[in-house]
Amino acid sequence: MDPANPCRTCQCLLGGHYACSNIECPAVDCPADVQARSVGGCCMECLGASPK
Repeated sequence: MDPANPCRTCQCLLGGHYACSNIECPAVDCPADVQARSVGGCCMECLGASPK
């Protein structure tokens, strides 16, 4: 994970090269006022929602 951007993951390749890609977040099914990102997280989550 890229510490400067938690929505970006990087993978080391041969020869000291690396490849990075952005994480695609799923849509959240709750009002905007109860959405937040966890500390160090990338995607929005519904506050108070239990995992499915």
